[in-house]
Amino acid sequence: MIKYISSIIFTVSFLMQGFAQDINFNLADPQPLIQEVYSGSILSGDLDNDGDIDLIQSGLGENLMGQSAEPSVFLNDGSGNFILEEQNFNNFFTTERMVLGDLDNDEDLDIIITSYNRTDFYRNDGQAQFIYDDSTPFLPSDAGELIIGDVDGDGDNDVLQYGELDASNPFALLFFNDGSGGFTQAQNVNLTSFLSAKIEFIDLESDGDLDILSFGKNENDEAQVGLYENDGSGNYSVFSNSNITPHFAEEISVGDIDNDGDEDVLISGGSDDSTPKTILYINNGNGNFIELMTTPFPDIFASSNAFADFDNDNDLDILLIGSMDGGIPNIFSIVFENLGNNNFIAADSLGGEYIPANTIADLNGDGKKDIVIQGFVDDTNVYWNESVISGIKEISNIPFSVFPNPTNGQFQIEWKEVDVNKIEIMDQYGRLIYRESIEGEQVSKSLEIDVPSGLYLLKISGETGNSVERILLIN
Repeated sequence: MIKYISSIIFTVSFLMQGFAQDINFNLADPQPLIQEVYSGSILSGDLDNDGDIDLIQSGLGENLMGQSAEPSVFLNDGSGNFILEEQNFNNFFTTERMVLGDLDNDEDLDIIITSYNRTDFYRNDGQAQFIYDDSTPFLPSDAGELIIGDVDGDGDNDVLQYGELDASNPFALLFFNDGSGGFTQAQNVNLTSFLSAKIEFIDLESDGDLDILSFGKNENDEAQVGLYENDGSGNYSVFSNSNITPHFAEEISVGDIDNDGDEDVLISGGSDDSTPKTILYINNGNGNFIELMTTPFPDIFASSNAFADFDNDNDLDILLIGSMDGGIPNIFSIVFENLGNNNFIAADSLGGEYIPANTIADLNGDGKKDIVIQGFVDDTNVYWNESVISGIKEISNIPFSVFPNPTNGQFQIEWKEVDVNKIEIMDQYGRLIYRESIEGEQVSKSLEIDVPSGLYLLKISGETGNSVERILLIN
């Protein structure tokens, strides 16, 4: 097992002194007035149709009145200040999961909330008052998951629900929307249900419809994966050519991370033997995925993750929140900047969290995506995006690989079709521990360095002054 950094201060020092600075977040001071909760869900969207982004929260803890927390709506004044909007939600038990979207085609955002005692659909009146609709067929669910999307191509949002009636009765159900928010359970869709399921829609083979990716475990506590191909009309069949392996996924992010026109996958959680794991799968365009082995992402659990363009350069950056092996205090929230060509670098460190949830949106109207994180350690915090945006930045043209990574100190660096003139390695304090000049037409270098276990920064520079950096994990 890699000996990961066990101090938040250590991580922050490394990030601030050695990593890229194109992306920068600051803890909001004062903090906007929202609920101090953990776990649960936090969603963002324009709930009252006034042009700014509002929040809806659920979780464990106390609400603003010192009572047991419940789903709560906070309306934005346009500058990132929030006011609690009173609602008449039903009484939900334990931590709720929520999904937000226009479900009745009236051009406002409705919500579905699920808990083990009930799953309810609330219609938005257009001004952020949510009205209960008691006609829906959704099931109450322990460890429930909901996602919405137009699976049958008729222009409205359907609902996919995975969950558990109890620990021995998981279910996986698809509900078709009639266009007005009336839902009917699909009768001829056979999806394998999992315990502790996580689900996402994904376009596996780039044909424009919504396929399904699901993770979970069976009754023997074994990790599972399920992929289903959509025929375009909401009929699903098993897709068996993905190469995605079973995981105890706690969060799934789907998006075109490498700008090649197909959808890739990031998961965090556990592998089949329950060890922490973070994996980025790259799609070849036909639904066949390759695990990218050169990422700098720590393996984490009790986690959350997200794709978002934090620096407005038209590619997706990554937010990772969770705990390394050993649990608290090995917790963190790190933003990784996408450098292109499947290269990523840790750009900023936020406060560490455990059992987190997050939402990403421009909350203060400055054109940059902010972050809200709620979790067990420090409850809820808002981080303003203070990145200096200067248009689309020039991406380095030095494609290189380093393997193995993590390493015991012996590793190989390879590069192609570029003249490299310098290799440098810095420690967590930004101190130079290795430098070598490269001459001639050399295209690889084998290195052996004897240093303490931890995170290091490997930097490759070209003759024209361009450079690219990558995190090196040494055990």
